[in-house]
Amino acid sequence: MVPVVPAAFSVAVYAPLILRRSAWSDDFPFLLNPGTTKTFADGRPVQAVLNRLVFGSADTISGLAVVRCLGLLGIAFLLAYLTRLLLELGWSPKAAILTGISIALLPPFHAYAGWATAFSFPWVMLLSAFAGHQWLQALEDRRRANAGFALVAMILALLTYPPAA
Repeated sequence: MVPVVPAAFSVAVYAPLILRRSAWSDDFPFLLNPGTTKTFADGRPVQAVLNRLVFGSADTISGLAVVRCLGLLGIAFLLAYLTRLLLELGWSPKAAILTGISIALLPPFHAYAGWATAFSFPWVMLLSAFAGHQWLQALEDRRRANAGFALVAMILALLTYPPAA
């Protein structure tokens, strides 16, 4: 139940931003030309595929709300996951909740919620956190399959958006 609190907080804070009919300057190239290859040329092939799939369904500025909603869901899941990890490390529920809420208010999350082009970044962060945790557990348990999965997941995250990974 504790991990839900920071996730719900992020939804409450960012929902008005998500639902507002708006677009940032970075959103327009993808909105006007969803087949753009710039992202692929920037060395982010997985993000290029995601952008093509997601922005292909958004043909108006109003349609970007759905894309931003995907980003907000990623933020909520990331915060719930990180809060759960803090609880597993022995943090008190109060400290874990406050830390999760504090993470939600960091400046990058404003962009992840507000820019449609950044919808995948919290998901990349979640995948990276999960991969890192799996890697550590694989080293501890000496499970090669888990280590291989963690390695593939991290490579996938790095091919999506390296700074978020």
